[in-house]
Amino acid sequence: MISTTDDMEMQKSDIHNAKKIQSLWIAVSFCGLLAVISIGLTLIHVSPYVVKEANYISIMVSLMGVLFTIVVSYQIYNIIDLNRRFKQVDNAMNSMEKLHSQMKNKIVKIDDFLHIISGQGCVTRALTAVNNNKNDDAIILFLKGICDFLNVNNLNESISDLNKAIANLEKVLKMAQTINENNKKQVVELSDLVRSHVNYPIISQQFDNLLAILSKEST
Repeated sequence: MISTTDDMEMQKSDIHNAKKIQSLWIAVSFCGLLAVISIGLTLIHVSPYVVKEANYISIMVSLMGVLFTIVVSYQIYNIIDLNRRFKQVDNAMNSMEKLHSQMKNKIVKIDDFLHIISGQGCVTRALTAVNNNKNDDAIILFLKGICDFLNVNNLNESISDLNKAIANLEKVLKMAQTINENNKKQVVELSDLVRSHVNYPIISQQFDNLLAILSKEST
């Protein structure tokens, strides 16, 4: 939504421009009135009135002055109106940019929230698998959860869950003796996915220790 501040600024600008236009038309009307008075005085200053070439010239000059004043005033009005429209467009563009930035931030927050929820779901299921002595499933789910937590843009929101997932994974790896042959490929793929993640340096020291345990159990 366009902010209230932008609306107030646009309203103030419109009022200011309206006052300018009103002042311009008052000035134009005053000039036109003076021109008409000048023509009238030119026609009646001699009695009886005799039309001479000089009178025609004076009348034509006065009329041209009136027309010139009207044309110039109209052009000035167009320039003022054009500037007003440009300002309205600029204000609208600024408002759209702010709205786009706000929407982008909200989308990022929603995306982070979904990754955190997904990661927490994987960790919960992994703990259930541990309780059911399904260590291979638990290892896979913990790795998936770690991937989800790493995908969060604001890692401050997920760093606690991330550390807990790594700690729980380490416990499971120490309990498990070997990894089932059918699950080795998926474990390796998920481990590689974690290591190739852009945020991996944050957990590299912790995860490298886990990889050492994984390599022993995979053999």
